[in-house]
Amino acid sequence: ALTWSFAVVGTTIAVFSISCTAYGVRKSVPDSNALLGVSAAVLAALVLRLSYLTIRSQSAVPDSTARLAEAEHIGSATNNLGARSSPGRLGALYVLERVGIQSRESAASVLNSLLSFIRRETAVNLNIRRVRRAPKISDDVQTALAILGRLRTLGQLPLSLRIDLSWCDLSGARLRDWDFSGVDLHHAILNDADLSNSNFDNSNLPYCSFMRARIVGTSFRWAILFQADFTDALMINADLSNAMMASSKLQRIQMHYCTLRHSMLQNAQIIDAHMIDVDLRG
Repeated sequence: ALTWSFAVVGTTIAVFSISCTAYGVRKSVPDSNALLGVSAAVLAALVLRLSYLTIRSQSAVPDSTARLAEAEHIGSATNNLGARSSPGRLGALYVLERVGIQSRESAASVLNSLLSFIRRETAVNLNIRRVRRAPKISDDVQTALAILGRLRTLGQLPLSLRIDLSWCDLSGARLRDWDFSGVDLHHAILNDADLSNSNFDNSNLPYCSFMRARIVGTSFRWAILFQADFTDALMINADLSNAMMASSKLQRIQMHYCTLRHSMLQNAQIIDAHMIDVDLRG
């Protein structure tokens, strides 16, 4: 409607200016050339404005179409995550990853789909007494965690989007080289998991179980690890500066070249631990 209005006004001004100019030339009016110049300038400005509006309207259509297509892909992939066959679920996960990489605007929807799938598949069953060595997570869940880690590390999932994996059994998960800062994993089970070179700064990890976990080059600065269980874990070159580790269990832990500077260790159980070059200042 706006473009049409500009066209009508521009045409009217052009016709009026040309008529006035022709009349001025026929009557030998001295200002006819000036009038012609003003008319040309006004007409040129209108043409530029019309070109801008046309380009903007044309670009808006593909953008809205792309958003609609992304929403359809996410909806279809989310439905396929409930498929019985593993290939169907894996295909849906890779569709979510592709959308998450291509469009940051769809990050929240992609994250919700991934988290819902992971929590559904790994929810801790409080009615069953857990065995000491729980079975490892499925390949589908591992793929979903990998996609989640990649999207977060690439910056497609900003810190404002909360990653909540609390009460999930992620035993045997491979969470290497990813940014999980600020993640919520309270009461989660990460027994036998590999957390090497990952970032868990400022994460919420109370009551989390890391039994026999591999924690090499991992950062837990300012993390909340109240009553976390690190029994039999391997911890090398890890940074737990300013971490809240009160009442945590460090029984038989192998802790080498780590820093716990200014960490809170009230009532922590450090029993039969093998500690080499550990910084406990403060």
